[in-house]
Amino acid sequence: MEVNMSQPGMTDEDTQRMIDEMEEEYDRYNESLTQEQKDERYERVSKLYDNDNPLFWTEMKDENNPTIKALQALVYDDEPNEVARNFKDQGNKLLQQHKGTTRYHADIKKYYDQGLEQDITDNVLLAQLLSNRSHINILMGNYGYAIKDARRCLQVDPKNVKAMYRIAKASSMLNRWKLCLQYSEKALRLDPENKEIKTMKDKANAAIVKLFQEQEKQRQILKRRKQVPKKLVDLLKSKGIIMGDSEMDSKYFAQLTTMQDSADTNNDTGMHIDPETQELSLRVLFAYPEFDQTDCVQSFREYDTFYEHLELMFPPKGQPIPWGNAKSKQQYVLPKLRLFYYDQSTATKYKDRFVEFKMDNTLQQVMTQKDYRLPGSLMPVFYVLHDESVYLERWEINK
Repeated sequence: MEVNMSQPGMTDEDTQRMIDEMEEEYDRYNESLTQEQKDERYERVSKLYDNDNPLFWTEMKDENNPTIKALQALVYDDEPNEVARNFKDQGNKLLQQHKGTTRYHADIKKYYDQGLEQDITDNVLLAQLLSNRSHINILMGNYGYAIKDARRCLQVDPKNVKAMYRIAKASSMLNRWKLCLQYSEKALRLDPENKEIKTMKDKANAAIVKLFQEQEKQRQILKRRKQVPKKLVDLLKSKGIIMGDSEMDSKYFAQLTTMQDSADTNNDTGMHIDPETQELSLRVLFAYPEFDQTDCVQSFREYDTFYEHLELMFPPKGQPIPWGNAKSKQQYVLPKLRLFYYDQSTATKYKDRFVEFKMDNTLQQVMTQKDYRLPGSLMPVFYVLHDESVYLERWEINK
């Protein structure tokens, strides 16, 4: 900004002379100061521009800072809809500026959170904020929250195609293909030419067909299994192992949508007995509830520890899981894993109960627990979670 220091009747020469006189006066004043006075003045000026002054912050450091609170008070004096719209616009702007990067996703979500904390009376604005937060939740891998926000958006704006698509997309990431198909079809009724939604619908249809085929395949496998010989039952009893129902027929396991081809044993139970030591070797299934996926270990001896096998299956020595997003791959690493088995005695109860055990346990130690039952299929099933999984809150867990 250009500053006009001239007074009426002053020429340019008069103005320049005034500036020169002011500079000379400042120089004389500065020369009259002692070094101690100069240092003190420097410190006062520096404090104005240092990182403790919120006016010069480039990022939020302390929300309780008095200056920050005063500035926020000025903002929040506005009408709630305007405050919410301002937060929405800031979130949109930050998202646009940093497309393709994940660094600012949490900050963007915070803007939308703050917008939704206002007493919004404008339904169009409310729907936009909910839809936008659903989008950022998908980008952050928070698929359950993304579905929740999109559903709230549809309560306000029932014909919001973006919200329908976001439910479908988040559902696909959770392998909830029926929900994905349901909302893809709803969206296409309103926007029949949308290519992205058409692709999503085709993907859901293909996944549902595959799921049905795999479930039918497993039903046939279980149907073909021979009755367990009495000698084998007696051997298991002598080892303190009690047989139960087929876990793959249980109400909980039925929720898992896929099972690897390696689990197809035809008429072979997968159990082998060393003729000299009588040591058992079983085929063991690891289930991952967060992804509806399973892994099969073809030969797990009864005195092997779980650590010995999982060490080869997960980082740092093994490969990252092939499902989920980047965050999931960081969570499913050996030091963060937790192991469980399903308590078959709770099969008729409202809430499933799971028992946690340590990774350094042997298979034999787990199978001889008083509340453990070896599935009738003779294939033990163990459930794998990471230490921050939402299932830890959903399940009833006994340690």
